Amino acid sequence: MIAAVESLGIGFVAYSPPGKGFLTGAVQTDTRFHTKTTSVLNLPRFSVADRVANLALVESLKAFSAQQSLRSRSRGYANKI
Repeated sequence: MIAAVESLGIGFVAYSPPGKGFLTGAVQTDTRFHTKTTSVLNLPRFSVADRVANLALVESLKAFSAQQSLRSRSRGYANKI
């Protein structure tokens, strides 16, 4: 899919209203979710081990954003990294 997008010269945005909380800073390694939030608790990306890995990627994206002078809310929508 990425090759097709690049050949057409268009951007690709995966569905993830801003990263399900990762890009906004709402999710951290010590975030505790309400027990009624079962849809979040069942997603692997929210396990503690995966949160650590995902937050490391977010830190890389923050550094890139700072270099490009992107505002924090623009991080999830940058079309070329």
